[in-house]
Amino acid sequence: MHLRRADRPLIDPGMVARRTFWPAAIAAGTGFFALMGVLFLLTRYLQETRGHSPAEAALWLLPVAGAQLGAAPLAVRSIARYGVRRTASGGLVVLASGAAVMAAGLRADEPAFVVAGLAVLAAGNAATVNAASTAMMRAAPPGRSGPVAAVNETAFKLGGALGVAVLGGLPAGGSHTGGFVLAAAVTAAALGAAASTSLLLHDEGRPR
Repeated sequence: MHLRRADRPLIDPGMVARRTFWPAAIAAGTGFFALMGVLFLLTRYLQETRGHSPAEAALWLLPVAGAQLGAAPLAVRSIARYGVRRTASGGLVVLASGAAVMAAGLRADEPAFVVAGLAVLAAGNAATVNAASTAMMRAAPPGRSGPVAAVNETAFKLGGALGVAVLGGLPAGGSHTGGFVLAAAVTAAALGAAASTSLLLHDEGRPR
């Protein structure tokens, strides 16, 4: 109520309620939930189950950087051509596909498939985050881009923290592979749900 009465509220309640805003925040948070949680999860898998050293585990995870760097420019082109809704939804579907490949690789105990799934997941995250950030910034009223950017960043950090907490806690059996498979399956399910939510995005302010 205070924010509604304030002349210059820290976060405009009307802006948060807009159709473009909250689905974008959910998409951004879910993307980082998956990426940060899976990175933590696979660091444990590579060391506890596969017996790699910390340095070796880090080298196994290098494809994440390459996938994100390669997908980011493509995401920008996709936003310009197809809009934020299709790009965000498509990115989340790619994220979920990567998580599914990871789950299959974990079940078969094939680290190459696990890392391939991680690379696909990272590419999907690049598309999702770019589209979600663009949607949120387009929804910002004149002179209010700062608070919107802060909410956007908060969604990233909150999603990542929850991902580490939830997915990192699922393999309670330590090196038990079944726990890692469960975590990857939960990730795929969460991303699929978020993809449905992202369909509510509206391409507000899209350049013609």
